Amino acid sequence: MLTVSIILIMLIGICFGWKEMAYSYSDIHVADVLGIWPFLVCLLISMTVGMGLIILHENSSFLHSTDEVVVAAVSIVLTIVILSTVNTHFSTVTAFWGALLALSVMRDNAVSTVLWMVVLLSVVIAPIISIACSLLTHLFIRRHIEEKAMHLLTKQLYIKWLAYIGVVLCGIALTCNYALLINSLISPLYIYHSGLSNWTLWILVAIMIVMCLSPVIIHVYQRPRNGRMPEQLASLYGQTLSLMLFNIVLPVLITPLPSVIVSANLLKEGNTFVLEREGEMKRLLNIVIIAVATPMLSFLICVIMQWLYNRPYFFWVLVLFVILVCLLVRLSYTQYKKGKLFSRMLNDELKHRDEVSNEINRLDVMAVTSQFDSMSREIDFKHREIIDLSLFVRQQREYMTGVGEQLRELAQNTDTENIRRSLVEIDRDLQETLRYPPEMEKIYQQVEKMHHDFVCRLQMRCPNLTKRECRLAILLRLGFSSKEIANMVNLETKSVEINRYRLRKKLRLDRSENLVNYLQLL
Repeated sequence: MLTVSIILIMLIGICFGWKEMAYSYSDIHVADVLGIWPFLVCLLISMTVGMGLIILHENSSFLHSTDEVVVAAVSIVLTIVILSTVNTHFSTVTAFWGALLALSVMRDNAVSTVLWMVVLLSVVIAPIISIACSLLTHLFIRRHIEEKAMHLLTKQLYIKWLAYIGVVLCGIALTCNYALLINSLISPLYIYHSGLSNWTLWILVAIMIVMCLSPVIIHVYQRPRNGRMPEQLASLYGQTLSLMLFNIVLPVLITPLPSVIVSANLLKEGNTFVLEREGEMKRLLNIVIIAVATPMLSFLICVIMQWLYNRPYFFWVLVLFVILVCLLVRLSYTQYKKGKLFSRMLNDELKHRDEVSNEINRLDVMAVTSQFDSMSREIDFKHREIIDLSLFVRQQREYMTGVGEQLRELAQNTDTENIRRSLVEIDRDLQETLRYPPEMEKIYQQVEKMHHDFVCRLQMRCPNLTKRECRLAILLRLGFSSKEIANMVNLETKSVEINRYRLRKKLRLDRSENLVNYLQLL
């Protein structure tokens, strides 16, 4: 039974280190204040001295036998397991007080006045005093540091020194509080087991220290930094002052009063509820669970365990059954959350892929539509160009046909003066016709506008091209032959060929390269 008691007490110590000590530092980035080794040495020394001094006082426990230690430890462990299963806040200390109340009721059928006073101080008065100290500390920091006219680096230095002192003092207060709790469970083992020597007790104390500090170091130095250091320092100092008052000062001033074990978790939730204006309902619910639900649950479990203690088989079967059921529920809930998280991540990934696919399809459709519209506009423009050029050529042919008819009429006329006058008129008309008509100039302007990119690329290749050569390049790119171009611009085909040769020379094309293909690929 002694071995079982020690194992249970170790489990309680680990839980105290994780949920009480580590939670007190949870909002402060301790790595900015202390290195891991100074922090560990500080906690180790304070815990060793505190536990050593408190263990020497053998009358500091409310438990009267090893059997009560086992029942109380089992009740606390089962309370922790059940509340951890539902993933809620709890306190090892308030569970301890619930078990003590149950044992006191079943032992004497009445709870002693001293025990009632200690529980009232621990659960009600201590959080109120901690809140008051936190508010005063926050007011002091705000007036004398934050609102004071000084350099920002000086303010940060003062905050860092306050954090340094607070971390050390809070570590000492928490370890003394932890030592009181462990001593209340270990003292009956030391008193009622003569085989438990001082060396064995100190080895057990050392093991408890290591098991308590391990979760503190792991949890505290993995916390990220946040930007609410003044409020967190006020909460830290409020906890420290309240713990020192009820662990050390009151027992010294009031001799009959034993050292009061206080829930650091309850102090932290109360301070946060007052200082930080966010998540008030959640903080209030946590306070109710820690101060009311946890001791009540521990009380009920302790009553059942005490009733079954005389039946060891049922006692341990029930303990193992509750632990296994809670573990299975916790594992099932964890798997359910993982599955739900995986399903949500999978749905998000599928949704993201669908959005990306739809966006790609939309861009493809837009690109194809834009390309189709561009090609359609280009085809329509070229179609209009061909129609305009055809109309111009037709007009020129009609004009030439008319000129030929006039010449044939003159050939039949015998009046020399009339022939001379008619030839002058025909010559004047020809001179007017040789000029570019407004329609043809308009056509060229439209062609150059539609093929502006081509003209720019052509001029980049050959900057010394004239405007007439650029127009010739556009007509060749559109697929007109030299004869058709000659008819359009009223030139001889030989002149167009000469202009094509000059254009090839300026573009520096070899004889094997086709000028039209080159212009179409440009």
